[in-house]
Amino acid sequence: MKKMKWVVWMLVGILLVGCNKSEEANSGQVTTEKIEAEVQEGIDVFGEITANQTKEIYIDFPATVEKLYVKEGDCVKKGDKLATLDIKSYETSILKKEKEMELLEVQLGEFEKNLDPTSVEASKIKQELLLKERLLQEETDPELKMQTEEIAEAERVLAKARKDYEVLETLYVAGSLAKNEVDEAQLGIQSKEKTLKEAEAKLEKAKTEKQLELDALAASLKVKQTQASNTSYSNKSEIDELIIRRSIAEVELEEMQSRLRKSYIKGKDIIAETDSIVEKLGIQEGCLVGRDGQGVALKLVDETSLVATVDIPESFIKDVKLGSQAEVKCYADEEQVIKGQISRIAHKAIEESGETIVKADVTLAGHGAFIKLGYGVDVKILK
Repeated sequence: MKKMKWVVWMLVGILLVGCNKSEEANSGQVTTEKIEAEVQEGIDVFGEITANQTKEIYIDFPATVEKLYVKEGDCVKKGDKLATLDIKSYETSILKKEKEMELLEVQLGEFEKNLDPTSVEASKIKQELLLKERLLQEETDPELKMQTEEIAEAERVLAKARKDYEVLETLYVAGSLAKNEVDEAQLGIQSKEKTLKEAEAKLEKAKTEKQLELDALAASLKVKQTQASNTSYSNKSEIDELIIRRSIAEVELEEMQSRLRKSYIKGKDIIAETDSIVEKLGIQEGCLVGRDGQGVALKLVDETSLVATVDIPESFIKDVKLGSQAEVKCYADEEQVIKGQISRIAHKAIEESGETIVKADVTLAGHGAFIKLGYGVDVKILK
């Protein structure tokens, strides 16, 4: 009897051990599946470290690079010297223009001594009228020029919005985009069309006001000329010419001086306005700059604006949203993981290496010195 009980207990023990092993096996399978699911919970893409904010430093006056303090890839701090220019020749040109202005003032004063006040006033009105007529005819009036630039910018923005809309519509038809995003883009186009019409109306209004101003000056000139004394016509003509020459010289002098008042020029030095990275150099020591108009001397990248620009396959773009969290690993140090989030998704798909992709930017939540402009990165966009 005891032997029978012992056999029964042995069988029960074997069954229990078998069940435990089966449960452990099943548990291991579930755990493995769970880990695999966690590993796959994201979109793996690759990209490059780029910058959102760049600044091109132009030198639009003749000078020679006396000293260059940086090389491409250097990091600079706000206020650091980037280069020193020899601007003696340009300063001499400014001095000559100032002397020209002084001479014209003296000549004008001598002529005006022989005219009565009414004739002098008439000459000044005529000079103002001629100058404003020329600005209007040549479309160089500062106010009208600004309005024209606003129209050109509005046209550019509208054209881009229409092009982006076509891309969004294509993505929507392909099922990769929500209808509300296409509707928002359509509303954006309507808003930009309204902005363009307002800018065009503003320009026409400004032109009308300018013409009315010219008409008023012409009427005022006629009255003053009638009241003027019988001073010789030749003297009046010479005064008119001198006043016009003085006005032109004044405009030219201001333009020359303004080129030295740029925010990144301090005396004869070019300085950094923010903590930056020197991305490109267009100058070297001893070279001439600014001889043929504007020339890009340096291109700087704002160090705080570094982002990871990634290529997202078209088939995955529907799962990526603005604000999506991401993990960034740099090829240079794959042990480091930087947190980030999607801050920009391009509205246009492009084809690269036979694959349709959409560019997106990942803003980095702080990064170490190991992150450099142009580095390659692996990015996991979390779902």
